[in-house]
Amino acid sequence: MTLKRSETSILIGNGYIPKLVLSSTGLPCEVVSTGLADIIIPVSLGLLETITSNLNKISRFCKMHNAISVHLFELTPNNNQQTITTNCRNFAPLFGIPEESATGSACGALACYLTKITRLAVMTLLLSKGE
Repeated sequence: MTLKRSETSILIGNGYIPKLVLSSTGLPCEVVSTGLADIIIPVSLGLLETITSNLNKISRFCKMHNAISVHLFELTPNNNQQTITTNCRNFAPLFGIPEESATGSACGALACYLTKITRLAVMTLLLSKGE
């Protein structure tokens, strides 16, 4: 399910992820499930680590969308067109996890999202926790 940018702009930090951060990627924010639903949110390169979490807002947002977590990612440059490299941050406060590294279930959802977005038949994914 694709989310409206106005919905996701209320989630993080002092109340929101700035719309510029969301719209500058040109990618949609989506709820993706591989058994557990995650809210996948792309952010601009270089801004991932500047975002602070507001766990109460994330909890309410996850409940509203029946999701386990909010999974933020930024695409990072590489020289191989068949390789997609990302940095990730995952927040799952409903399950007592304020923030964790790139989790298997959320990265599985992100892999599905990236496959859908890029339409590459074959790719290598390198998913890591934000620096």
